[in-house]
Amino acid sequence: MSRIYKELPTADELARYQHDIPYQYYECLELNIQGHSYVEIAAQLMIPIGTVKSRISRGKIKYKRLEENRINKEKAAKQLREEITAHD
Repeated sequence: MSRIYKELPTADELARYQHDIPYQYYECLELNIQGHSYVEIAAQLMIPIGTVKSRISRGKIKYKRLEENRINKEKAAKQLREEITAHD
């Protein structure tokens, strides 16, 4: 799972959680994924560069948690299906 935090998610991966990540984090992270630099994002949003950096960092952390939860739920569902199938 370390890939999720160290690298940016793809636009499609991020879009999965568009409504779960606070908008200000999502917006900065999305612009960064699109290839915009911190300076460009700061200028476009008219916010300090430090704010851009913290929002991207917090957005990545939130994304990581959401993705880990999704994966854990999928594993639990798969295990439950296997247990049900084994008892049939």
